[in-house]
Amino acid sequence: MNVEHYLKSRSDLTKAGCWNWRLCKDPDGYGRMRRLGKGFLTHRFAFMELVGPIPPGMDVDHTCWNPSCCNPAHLRLLTAPENRAKQRSASGLACINGHP
Repeated sequence: MNVEHYLKSRSDLTKAGCWNWRLCKDPDGYGRMRRLGKGFLTHRFAFMELVGPIPPGMDVDHTCWNPSCCNPAHLRLLTAPENRAKQRSASGLACINGHP
């Protein structure tokens, strides 16, 4: 199986380069899929299959801010605290201790 073809054929491709998963999505818009009897978030599957392993403690982050995107060129690894900080800064929320 060609993983890139598999993902693209089940996605809507955008001018911005996103591969928007059009099948099952969770309430937050993240693609969900099953392969060989195991469930995956689609962006994590794309990263593992087309980029490399996801080390423990790391999150797969969307640089495009699009949760349904599974284009590996739009994905990167961040630590969980880095990913949470990115989300807070985007939402305009400050640290509970008053830090920006």
